[in-house]
Amino acid sequence: MLPTAPIILLALLSSASARPNLRRRGLPGASYTCTGMNFSGNCQWNPPSDRCRDDGASTGANGVLSIGPDEGGSCILFKEAGCKGTEIETLRFPGLGNIAVDYASFNCKADAVNTTSNVDVDDEANVNSNSTLKIRDSLLRVLARNNEDQQGKREKEGFMEAIGRLAKSVLGGN
Repeated sequence: MLPTAPIILLALLSSASARPNLRRRGLPGASYTCTGMNFSGNCQWNPPSDRCRDDGASTGANGVLSIGPDEGGSCILFKEAGCKGTEIETLRFPGLGNIAVDYASFNCKADAVNTTSNVDVDDEANVNSNSTLKIRDSLLRVLARNNEDQQGKREKEGFMEAIGRLAKSVLGGN
């Protein structure tokens, strides 16, 4: 049986190498909204949706006064209900806790991905990722050797046990 600690360490390192650029959690296009200023009052997290929200600040006491789009998305405030009319303001992460403009509706979407531009690569993350991969590979080799050693030991013990039973049966032992 394999020791537990190396397996846990391996799992942690494997998951870290799969997401080397993870900085903040969020879902592009999602938002956090509150009916009070500075993210107070009735608050909720809203998953990404094409739906227009007609609960802007100008709609009365239940209007949204704080909007925080998740990273990778934005929320557009509109003058009229139904996300029509003038686009008043575009909010990006981390959002605005005190919306001082009069708006009737808003919608939040993930930012468009530009596939033709050069990707900005975080060199430090790549170095860390490569180091993590090397450590993971070393751990895998150690675990494989350990597993082979354990298997060989079990086989040897099983063989010795079988020889002992054979000897007892041949010699008339119990």
